[in-house]
Amino acid sequence: MADHMTLLLIALVTGLSLASIYFIAGAGLTTVYGVLHVPNFAHGAFLMVGGYLTYAITRGIAVSVPVYLAVIIVASLGVGVLAALVDVLVLRRSYRGQAFAPVIATFGVLLLVEGIVEAVWGLEPMAQAFPTGTGSSLEIGGVTVPYYSIFTILVAVAVGVALWLVLSRTSIGMLIRAAAQDKEMAEALGVPVQLIYTGVFAVGGVLAGLAGGLAVPNYALSPEMGALFLLTAFAVVVVGGMGSIRGALLAAVVLGLGASVLTVYGPALSGIALFVPMILILLVRPQGLLKGW
Repeated sequence: MADHMTLLLIALVTGLSLASIYFIAGAGLTTVYGVLHVPNFAHGAFLMVGGYLTYAITRGIAVSVPVYLAVIIVASLGVGVLAALVDVLVLRRSYRGQAFAPVIATFGVLLLVEGIVEAVWGLEPMAQAFPTGTGSSLEIGGVTVPYYSIFTILVAVAVGVALWLVLSRTSIGMLIRAAAQDKEMAEALGVPVQLIYTGVFAVGGVLAGLAGGLAVPNYALSPEMGALFLLTAFAVVVVGGMGSIRGALLAAVVLGLGASVLTVYGPALSGIALFVPMILILLVRPQGLLKGW
């Protein structure tokens, strides 16, 4: 009985750590969809670039937790600038074409960035070192909890609180919601919709870059990383409800815990652990868990 309880607690901690990265990645993707109404395939590229920038800045040096946090923030801001450029130079122009053009455009960006990363860093997977002090673990009630898992969860909590405050308690959040709900009416009232679109797309890039920077100590860094995490982010968005940040949080927790429990109790299911709970939820609620912001 004690062994089962220990396994369950380990699965819980691992699941919450997974859920933290899932949430940050999914929140960026669902925010962009909720405002621009475009499934952003470039999100995977932004996440991958965040991981590679973090690796490039810290390569060969040991960094403390505060320094690592500063590095991933700087890297994610760099990704945000890249995302803003993609919106201005690519996405805005694609709106003039057919309805599906923006989706194709973002997919093209994903492939282009993957090709550039392969040319610069190659195909060989690379490992990112943990921040000093987080590679070890804390023992709580006989359960080993990695310090880096605690760090990841705390960052996700901070991101969630920041998003909630901005969207629900600021004038910027009010303008974003207005642009999302009725673009034409917002423009008629003088709301700078295109500027908001670019800002939201940049924020989506920042969140993707942050997720990438947080993920790389636990995952092999490779050009395929973006596409793999893109599938996960889309799973979070679809299960949570398209455009719902609260839904993304709930879906990330459910999928993260579900995947972790399945992996711990059935290692043979590790390859499909994320998608089993996703399919079960969508069978019951095909519209997703929540609606609205």
